Amino acid sequence: MPANPYLSVVVAARNDNHGGDMLVRMQAFLDSWIALAQRYHLSSEIIIVEWNPPAGRPRLIADLHWPADSSSCEIRFVEVPREIHERFAHADVIPLHQMIAKNVGIRRARGQFVLATNLDIIFSAAMMQFLAERRLTPGTMYRVDRLDIANHLPKGGGVDELLSFCENNVLRVFAREGDFNLDAGGLPEPRPDDVFAADAGIRLVTGWHAIERSDFDSYRWIDPEARFLFQRPADAAPRLVLDVEAGPSAGADPVTLEVVGPDGRVLTSASLTGRAMLRLHLPPELSAGCLALRVNGRGLPLLRDPRILHLRVLGMAWEAAPEWLQSPAVPRETNQAAEPPIRVLSTTRRQIQFAVRPRPGAELRSFDVDVRDAAGNVVFQAARQSAGEHLVTLNFDFEASANLPASSAWLLEMVRAKPAQDWSASYHALHPLAARIPRAAYLHTHACGDFTLLARDDWFRLRGYAEFPIWPMHIDALFCYAAYHAGIQEEILRHPLRIFHIEHLTAAGWTPEGEAARSARLAAKGLSEMKYSEFTKWVNQMRRLNAPLIFTLRNWGLGDVDLKQVLV
Repeated sequence: MPANPYLSVVVAARNDNHGGDMLVRMQAFLDSWIALAQRYHLSSEIIIVEWNPPAGRPRLIADLHWPADSSSCEIRFVEVPREIHERFAHADVIPLHQMIAKNVGIRRARGQFVLATNLDIIFSAAMMQFLAERRLTPGTMYRVDRLDIANHLPKGGGVDELLSFCENNVLRVFAREGDFNLDAGGLPEPRPDDVFAADAGIRLVTGWHAIERSDFDSYRWIDPEARFLFQRPADAAPRLVLDVEAGPSAGADPVTLEVVGPDGRVLTSASLTGRAMLRLHLPPELSAGCLALRVNGRGLPLLRDPRILHLRVLGMAWEAAPEWLQSPAVPRETNQAAEPPIRVLSTTRRQIQFAVRPRPGAELRSFDVDVRDAAGNVVFQAARQSAGEHLVTLNFDFEASANLPASSAWLLEMVRAKPAQDWSASYHALHPLAARIPRAAYLHTHACGDFTLLARDDWFRLRGYAEFPIWPMHIDALFCYAAYHAGIQEEILRHPLRIFHIEHLTAAGWTPEGEAARSARLAAKGLSEMKYSEFTKWVNQMRRLNAPLIFTLRNWGLGDVDLKQVLV
């Protein structure tokens, strides 16, 4: 093992079966990391900070199994004994101060880069190969989505079997926009109250926040770019109606909404200031694909919400295609002589045939058949027909009528608009100093305790996590914002660079289903935690100052304490 590894991996633990089957989950983490580090020659060390070892239980080094060859990865235990733990508040009800423990490991890391993670994380082969390629740069904070997987791990197989299990047993994703259950295809599951109907053939990909509700509407805020897949139903016209509204982060300025193709090319755009109904015209021959909604605005920060909210989507629906373009023979009737029997909205055909006859009981000697454009102008007129059934053939040029757009055209048409609403009395009110706050950004902090990767020098410059002796909710996210406002840029690693989190008891850690149980458990123990409102206040203060808030002293991470260290 080289004296100074490229990457240090820091986890905190104690042998108390936290979350159930803790040793099984930790063994999977260690075995997979060591095997893949060997495969890709990733020079690394794993630092396990064993905080406050429980009396009467073996040390973790004795209860875990170790490979015969781990030459690419050194394993080092750092022990924080009970007498040190008891210096901190709530020592009797918080047996492991997770963020302080991680600081202990970060402070003693020898790698050029340091990854703070947890003991039940499995890294994809692509992620390990990426790390081994030494493409990391100082001044960057690396983040990634977390994928939760089922906890019935395969037994006795190698790392490839484990990774295959992970890929095929994903339960949910913790993305920048929120946490979402996934379907068999790996896409967020639509909700019954979603912004599109279940049979609309629309699937959200990235950039869509979780469903929220007002008194009358369900809606989703979107990121500056939100991608979706579509499969246009057979009975739908090539026109997608979007119900959208400019958000508070735009201020009083118009928001530009662009429709972007899979190659990044802007296909069409529109500008809006309030709520608008937009009709997106697609080429008729395009029945499926991937599009993105890209929104540009001022990026003004909010008072109570760290997000930057430029646009929300309240509805997405296809217009119904005319019946006479769906079926070769659909009877239609008209009661008024001046009303044409059909109105052709769009078609790729240059010839249409249809049968006409008088209504039953009508005593007609003859009748006229004509075709009109949207303005009512006659663009085709058949010869006067005698009574009875007749087959009429229409031949026309697409450019003969403005009602037949070119088949390759993209258009985002404003159907109707409403004035901008006043957000000042809502939860999404702007920060009073919003116009003076530079560099406001919404970072990927969901499950950031499972993967936050920076250069060792950057960790030291910020003195690690805040060492609040409370339940550690939001402390890791607070560090991310401190890093950003210290000039460290966030980079979100994308598929196939992935991490998998092994599901465990909802009473341990945080899951969507276990949030209420966690809150009740903390209240029963008299524990304090950082509320989301308090977290947002700290974030806004950093935004206003454009500088990090550093809460630790120079002895952070127990830097002034000589702790026992053991190599495996």
